[in-house]
Amino acid sequence: MKAPNRWGRRVLRSDRLRRLLCWVIQLYIRFVYLTNRWSVEGGEIPRQLRDSGRAFILAFWHGRLLMIPMAWQRLAQMHMLISAHRDGRIIADAVTYFGVNSIAGSTRRGGSSALRLMLKQLAAGDCVGITPDGPRGPAMQASLGVVNVARLARVPIVPVVFATSRRRVLRSWDRFHLAKPFGRGVFIWGKPIEVEPNLDEAGAEHTRLLVETRMNEMAEEADRRVERASSQPRDLPSPPPGAEKESAGLPALYRAMTVGLTPAVLFYLRRRQRRGKEHGERLGERLGTASAPRPPGPLVWIHTASVGEATSVLALMQRVIDQRPNVEILATTGTVAAARLLETRLPKGVRHQFVPIDLPHPVGRFLDHWRPDLAIWVESELWPNLVFSTQHRGIPMLLLNGRLSDRSQARWRALPGMIRPMLRAFALCLAQDEFQAERFRRLGAPVVASVGDLKTAAEPLAADPMLRSEHLADYAAQYLAGADPRHPYASPLYGDPRGLPPTLLQVGGDEILNLTRQLCFDLRGPGRRRDGVLLTRDGRRNPRRQRRYTSDHVVGPTHT
Repeated sequence: MKAPNRWGRRVLRSDRLRRLLCWVIQLYIRFVYLTNRWSVEGGEIPRQLRDSGRAFILAFWHGRLLMIPMAWQRLAQMHMLISAHRDGRIIADAVTYFGVNSIAGSTRRGGSSALRLMLKQLAAGDCVGITPDGPRGPAMQASLGVVNVARLARVPIVPVVFATSRRRVLRSWDRFHLAKPFGRGVFIWGKPIEVEPNLDEAGAEHTRLLVETRMNEMAEEADRRVERASSQPRDLPSPPPGAEKESAGLPALYRAMTVGLTPAVLFYLRRRQRRGKEHGERLGERLGTASAPRPPGPLVWIHTASVGEATSVLALMQRVIDQRPNVEILATTGTVAAARLLETRLPKGVRHQFVPIDLPHPVGRFLDHWRPDLAIWVESELWPNLVFSTQHRGIPMLLLNGRLSDRSQARWRALPGMIRPMLRAFALCLAQDEFQAERFRRLGAPVVASVGDLKTAAEPLAADPMLRSEHLADYAAQYLAGADPRHPYASPLYGDPRGLPPTLLQVGGDEILNLTRQLCFDLRGPGRRRDGVLLTRDGRRNPRRQRRYTSDHVVGPTHT
C-alpha cells in the first residue's frame, strides 16, 4: 500500500484528529446502512451457534471489512484482530462505536500475544473476528493463521461477506470495497467450517483451501445477488474500464438530488392523470410497482418513448420472437398514446409496462422485479438514474436507432460529465445515419455504428375504412384548436400532443392533411395574413392566450 502523505501522517499521529476521523467513519457506515436496502441470507447460523453457547471465529476478507459491524449487530461480545500499526488503530477505534473490541497483533508484529488473547476470549465464550488475508495479503487468499486458531480453540469458522450495488473498489492491495449509499446490499453467512484439533500439515492446508474457496464463492454470490456482474456477454463489447470511475461525479449528484422527490413527483403524476396523460389504474407502474409477474427464462427489455418509436420496433419484436421463441420481451413506453397503440399491435407474448419515473427507488423496484438480460433503448430517451442503475446491475445495454436533435445535442454538450458516462454505459450505439453517429461519438459514445433509420423501415399504420370523411373535419378542427406547432411531431398522424381521440391514429393521413390545410385557409379573416390565421391555443387553460397558426406550421408548405 502506498505510504501516507504528510497530512495522512499528521492524522495518524494526532489523537484528536484520529478520534475525529473514527467518528466520521462510523457515521458513514451507519449512513450507508440506513440508505441501502439490505437482505440477509443465513442470518440464523450465528444465532443458532450462540443459542447453543458455542463460540466461533468470524472470517471475512480484508477488502470487505467496512459493513461487517452492521452484519454482527451486537449479537455477542466480539473481539476483532487488527494490525498493531497506527492505521490499524483507526479501524480499532472506529469499530468500538459498534460494540466491537480489538486485539492488536499480526503475523509480523505482536503475533504471539494476539494468539494468547484470542484463545483466552474464545475459551470464555466470546467470538473473534479475523481477516484471513490480512494485513498484507495476497488479497482473498486465506492464510493458515485462521485455521490454527480454530484448531487450538476447537471452535468452528463462520465466513461472512457483504456486497452493495453501488460501490467503489479502491486501488489498494486488498481491492477495498467502499460501499456507497442509495443502493441495495446483501449479507451472506456461510455454514460453519469445523476444524479437527489433531490436523496434520496436509489436513491444515486442505482446511485452508476450503475456507478460501468457500469465502470466494460467497463473495461471487453476493455480487450476483446485487447484480454486479464481473463480465459482459461475449457478443457485445465491454464498456471502457474507466466508465465506473468517470460516472461518480455529476450522476451521483443527480441521484442524491432526486432521491427525495417522490412525493412531489407523485403529485405531478396525479395532476397528469386528471388531464388524461397518465393511466389511472396503472399509475403504480410509474412508481416501479409491476402489474405482472416476470416470466421465466431470458428477458429482453425494449424501451421506447412515444408512438413513433413504439411503432418502429414492432417488426423488431416480431423478428426476435420468430428467431428466438424462448426469449420473452418486455416493452416499456412513457406515454398513454403509445400504450393504447401497443395494446392491439404488440406481438403475442410481449408484455407492456409503463417506464418508471427517473427516481432511484422506483427504478430499483422496476429492475429488481424484471431483471432483464438485455436492455434496448430506442432513439435518445436517456434517463440518468435508469441508465446507471441498469449498468450497475451488469445488464448489457444497446442504443438502437440513435438520434439527437440540435437542441438535445446542445443541452448534452453543456453537461459532459453526465452524458459521457451515460453513453459509455452502452455496449453499442446504432445511429440512424452517419451524421447522427458522429454526434454520439463527439459526446463520448465508445462504439458507434450507422445502420439506417428504423422508422423508415417500419410498416405504416393501417387506415380504418369505417371512419368516413364526416369525422375528419371534427378531428382537424380539434387539432388546430389544441395542437402546438412547436411540437416536434406537429402532424395529425402522430395524434394530438394533449390527448386527441386515439381513433385519429386510424384515419388515413392524406385525407387529414388536405382537410386541415383547407380548414386553415377557410378560417382566414379580414386583415389576416394570407397563409395563416390567429386561433386560441387552448381555451380551457388560458382563454386570453393566443398564437398564430399557419398552414406551414401545421401541415407544411402549400403550393397554390
